[in-house]
Amino acid sequence: APTQLTFGRTDQLTSTRFADQLKGSISSSELLIFEGCAHAPIYEKVEEFNQKTLQFLKRHTGAGTTTHAGGAYYRRRLLRCSPKCKRCFWL
Repeated sequence: APTQLTFGRTDQLTSTRFADQLKGSISSSELLIFEGCAHAPIYEKVEEFNQKTLQFLKRHTGAGTTTHAGGAYYRRRLLRCSPKCKRCFWL
């Protein structure tokens, strides 16, 4: 599945030194590095994060559709970037 990887340039928990390796291990992935951000670009650069994520979703789902290209809805689930992080999650 298409995957958007996001990193903050100054993140010390999940350093950008892992970004290229992670991108290389996930097919159909795109890497975004947010300048002036640490661990949570979703909270630190809200407008930029939302704009880039919306562009990503439009490219990979087709604007105006409510289902995945195959017609299946995704189930909601909680993900964390690391066991210690209490801020990162996707629903």
